[in-house]
Amino acid sequence: YDPKTVYSSYFGSVRNGRLDGQGRLELRSGEVFDGLWLEGEFNGKGIHIDAEGNRYEGQFVAGVANGEGRLMSKTGEIFAGSFVDGLKNGKGRTRLAGGTVYQSQWVMGKE
Repeated sequence: YDPKTVYSSYFGSVRNGRLDGQGRLELRSGEVFDGLWLEGEFNGKGIHIDAEGNRYEGQFVAGVANGEGRLMSKTGEIFAGSFVDGLKNGKGRTRLAGGTVYQSQWVMGKE
């Protein structure tokens, strides 16, 4: 087979032809979704690693960060707090790569 023709790989549960239950989807871009699937959508607790290597661990609704989670950037910064529609929202705690820790309030991605 030609690896260039593979756009994604899925390892996990399928029901009625849809991703459903625990599973891991790996895209050719390097993006990974690992966690719970419901009727073809990434829902519930899981991990998303984007193509740049940033990692989010927490709650998802329809493939988007929603609820409590931790975002770890490839630069070493870690944010733990609330997310709405993929954006930091509400109180959170940030640990910078150098070790500095601070609390902050976010409104739809803006500090």
